[in-house]
Amino acid sequence: APRSAFLKEISNRLPKSRLFTIPCHWAGDEQVIAEISKALSAGNALLEQLHDAGCDLRAFYPKIQFSMVMSDSYFLNIAKMRALRWLWAEILHAWNPGFTGNIFIEARITPQTQSEDEHYNKIKATAQAMAAVIAGADTLYIWPSDAFKSKQGSDFSRRIALNIHHLMELESHMHRVKDPAAGSYYIENLTAQIAEKAWAAFSKG
Repeated sequence: APRSAFLKEISNRLPKSRLFTIPCHWAGDEQVIAEISKALSAGNALLEQLHDAGCDLRAFYPKIQFSMVMSDSYFLNIAKMRALRWLWAEILHAWNPGFTGNIFIEARITPQTQSEDEHYNKIKATAQAMAAVIAGADTLYIWPSDAFKSKQGSDFSRRIALNIHHLMELESHMHRVKDPAAGSYYIENLTAQIAEKAWAAFSKG
């Protein structure tokens, strides 16, 4: 159909764009299992809609991205993003066993986890950004450290937020290693626990 033709045209016109964003609704670290399982359900529902519309799913897998909020928990941030990556790969393989590709994840550092101390927020954002990069985030969106007062933030705070990206790439060279957390007993174990519980919750519907 028409919907399939329309989506294909948009995809062809914007070959590098992500047409669909699936939010991982963060409601606190204690809700991480629900955060992952609900995102998987939303992603699977999107695939069902695309399939029913007559779309070639293989062409639309790369058009989907997940948006995940980074919390205050350093190791949990790493583990939950890695778990999401594992489980989404399982879903894609169920739809298309021959699929080989990567999930696209946008990491967001937002006012949701900010305190009223701007200097502390800068330090926290750096740790959150480091966790996101270690976990394999594809894009990193960092709100200014004073966004809790005004979402736009001051010019200085916006500049500092942008410089955190430079710290990760140009000074720390963290982009040079793929999955640097691999082999860490604690992170691997935590990732597996989250993945197992989130998959069980997703399977129950």
